[in-house]
Amino acid sequence: MNQAIRNTINQDWITFIILGCLILVSFVKYRYPRKFEDFLLIISSDKFLSTSIHYNSLTHPFNSILAIVQWFSISLFIYIGYCFYTHRVLGQEYIIYLYIALGYVIFEQLKLFLERFIGYLMQLSQLIKPYTYRKVVFKNFLSLLALVFCVILTYKNASLK
Repeated sequence: MNQAIRNTINQDWITFIILGCLILVSFVKYRYPRKFEDFLLIISSDKFLSTSIHYNSLTHPFNSILAIVQWFSISLFIYIGYCFYTHRVLGQEYIIYLYIALGYVIFEQLKLFLERFIGYLMQLSQLIKPYTYRKVVFKNFLSLLALVFCVILTYKNASLK
């Protein structure tokens, strides 16, 4: 009987991030079921964007929680791409993920602030608010797709080793 040494890689922190995102998404679905159903149909219908109040919707808990999911899932997607293109082992360097996540959150918040500030300076805030709202909603939707791809890429890669 030959003994083979199995080289296992600890991906627990990636599992916790994915699980946390899924818990947040399930909480949003449980708390706002009708709004979540309309949100999932955003590609095929304009019902979600037309029924939402544009001006205060960015601070609504529905959008805030989905923004948190967006930050975690897009950062994880970027981290997986980074590991793939630099030929690093997925899950070994969690500090790189923290740098990516911090940079992504700062970048997104700064970009949103600048858009709103320029709209205020140009006296176009009535036009900028619906635009930024639509943009954030579509980013939140794409982050759910990125979360699905993160799950597939993380555990497909783990099963091959």
